[in-house]
Amino acid sequence: MSSSGIETIIGNLPKQKTFLVTSIFESGLADFDNNVAFINLETLEEFFNLNENDRKLEIYLNYPQNIDYQKKLFKIIFLMNLFIVGQT
Repeated sequence: MSSSGIETIIGNLPKQKTFLVTSIFESGLADFDNNVAFINLETLEEFFNLNENDRKLEIYLNYPQNIDYQKKLFKIIFLMNLFIVGQT
């Protein structure tokens, strides 16, 4: 069941879809395990009315001191489609 819903004449109804569970992942954190599901990216986009342009990737670096070199690598990997937040 999705928290984003479908607007109807009687109000906002949550979207619902049936999924086949093929495996279970346990992180050891009950709050996470009970509230997170991993699904196919295209299915997620369809379910939440998103498209490919809504995809984001957040990257944390172990050694941010060498950021200029790493930015060049990311730009090559992501074909110049890179937006960097938090630059100093």
